[in-house]
Amino acid sequence: MTRRLNILLALFLLLFGAPYYWLLLENGHGDARAKPLHIAALRSLAASLPGQAPSGVEYEVVASRSLPGDLFVAGSGFKRKLVAVMAWRLPVPGGKPILID
Repeated sequence: MTRRLNILLALFLLLFGAPYYWLLLENGHGDARAKPLHIAALRSLAASLPGQAPSGVEYEVVASRSLPGDLFVAGSGFKRKLVAVMAWRLPVPGGKPILID
């Protein structure tokens, strides 16, 4: 009986432990490198668009959900963390607002 139990526990550990480690603890960043981003280039691109520029940035929390902490910080465990889902609004004077969700 002890031998069967040991084999069963080893299989259980292998079937559930390996995917847990691979997917939640050791999900590396890969080979992606950051692309250079210059605020001056972004401002010149924004100025080249016709029409009024947005006058501000507004946001609203539209939903929330809880996700396992390991999806945010490796090693933090399965304790669930509350995450907000937000919608962003850019009001444009004399025009329709731009919505980002």
